Amino acid sequence: MADFTRASITYFHNPGPKNTEELARIVAERLKGGDIEAVVTATTSGNTALQIARALPKGTRVYAVNFQQAYWDRHARPKPEIQRQAEELGVVFMPDEPSAKYLRDIQGHSPDSLRRLGQGVKVAIEVVMQAVEVGHVKTGARVIGVGGSSKGADVALVISAAGPNELSRLWVSEILAKPK
Repeated sequence: MADFTRASITYFHNPGPKNTEELARIVAERLKGGDIEAVVTATTSGNTALQIARALPKGTRVYAVNFQQAYWDRHARPKPEIQRQAEELGVVFMPDEPSAKYLRDIQGHSPDSLRRLGQGVKVAIEVVMQAVEVGHVKTGARVIGVGGSSKGADVALVISAAGPNELSRLWVSEILAKPK
């Protein structure tokens, strides 16, 4: 038996929302492996979470990490109608409390290092970390983190989850897709 696994990575030619539909298909395909506990996706308006949830098998645990209320004046909040549609599909949105940390807020960790791999990579890792912090995901859970470069989603990573107080335990085991 070989001591390795072959897998493919999808490289999008350009980042952006036009990749969300294909990324959702890639995530749905990876879920067939049966070893993923949840999908954690970044979303601002709720639209990315809705698109991802529509593509996944019924019963998949999907957590949407949006900006918490303290950031709504600078960024945006989920649109109520889109959030309602996503929640009808079982998506659980980030609560406003506890307040979740961003990588920039964790002493000794720089989000700039992760940005060298792409903005969406940083986001996919950050949302998994935040999902642990607010209690949606347990440390060590094998999840798919979904991030994007601005709008939509263009990165999917298989991650062993950890929160901000145990970031050294977080492990990215697979890159499913990312921009070139």
